[in-house]
Amino acid sequence: MKAKLDGPLGCGRDGVLYYLKRQLELSENGIDLSCNAKCIPKFVEMLHVTERRGKSVPGHHGLQVYDSETISESEFLNTKDAKIFRSGLGVCIYISQDCSDIPPSVRVLASYTAKPTRSAMAGLKKLASYLNYIKEMKIHYPKVELHRNAFTNWKDNDKVVGRKPYQLVFFSDADWASCKTTRRSTSSGIAFLNGCCIYSHSRAQVSIALSSMESDILAATGMLIEGMYLKQILQFLVGDSLCLNCNKSIETKLYLNSASAQAFFSRLGAGRAKHMATRLLWSQQAMRKGWFEISRIATKENVADLNTKILSAERRNYLMKKIGFLFPLWQDPNNHEEPYGQARMVQNVVRAVMAVMMTNLQGCDQGRDLVVTTWTSMWTWFGTISFPMTSIIPLLISLLFVVLTYLVLKVNKFSKELTKHKKKSERQ
Repeated sequence: MKAKLDGPLGCGRDGVLYYLKRQLELSENGIDLSCNAKCIPKFVEMLHVTERRGKSVPGHHGLQVYDSETISESEFLNTKDAKIFRSGLGVCIYISQDCSDIPPSVRVLASYTAKPTRSAMAGLKKLASYLNYIKEMKIHYPKVELHRNAFTNWKDNDKVVGRKPYQLVFFSDADWASCKTTRRSTSSGIAFLNGCCIYSHSRAQVSIALSSMESDILAATGMLIEGMYLKQILQFLVGDSLCLNCNKSIETKLYLNSASAQAFFSRLGAGRAKHMATRLLWSQQAMRKGWFEISRIATKENVADLNTKILSAERRNYLMKKIGFLFPLWQDPNNHEEPYGQARMVQNVVRAVMAVMMTNLQGCDQGRDLVVTTWTSMWTWFGTISFPMTSIIPLLISLLFVVLTYLVLKVNKFSKELTKHKKKSERQ
């Protein structure tokens, strides 16, 4: 066991601890954990993507789980490139233990370990560009306080207090039939202890779920299995009885965003879902025995959604902040928040304009003023189409709506900056 200390670190002393290629920064507010500063640069240099622009999303949308029937022989990598792919994948698997936002991408890439392909190498290089972009990201573990709940960091300084000293909270979610190759669903789970993220996973379900309710129930059951193991470890550490229905000092709660899955756990018996009786009904009995409690949470607030599928940059950043990730660019809205907001606004504008134009094209015939011909470029398209007044009015309305939306965004931005300036002046 090797530990490189920047110290010595006594009780209550600040400093930096290096252990197993991880950097731990100790301070009064808690611990900031990040990957070693040398790990990601070496990985990026190995794949020759140092000069590439950083990516804000780790996953490759077009990459699916390995399927030998859809891959030609020319797609496979040679021996040298395959060795580089496996080495880089091993680094990603190790990093994914701390970066809980990349396991879905790593899981798909791991299916190409035996026979790497060009598309898999492209996905690995995109993941390397993402890691190079977030190499300064850290996950913050606040100083543990008794009765502290996972929602304490989410409620704008409103302290959420639990009934028991130790709050063990689980979040579960699933993406039904997300794999286009096998149609297996993806399960995701995240566990918090007194506001600190202590466990996360992203895995493909073994069986093919026949409904979204079944996939959510399978994901929740898998999270409960891991959660009961964590609960027994915590019971051993705090000196409680190792019986799962002993809740003397530990409050265990599971949060779902599926009303049908919550109803399944709340009742007794399989109902119409008899094919799930032999595997999942033990969770209903466990709930009756008091092993855990179950509650509903909005899909927007469910942090387990992070590891179910590839999300937009805005959505990812929103959930990662709730988990406890810290990123320097998040502190400056001009560098991170606003560009994505403007990109989303431009995307909505393009969709609105195209929707208006497509409604004019539907149902047209030769007797109308709108004549549509085949075009090869945007210029020829505008030259071969004529707009009557009935089609210009909706277009003008949509453009007016876009202008008003832009003005509202500018006013909101100005008000936020003014509020920040007032807070700074008050502090000074």
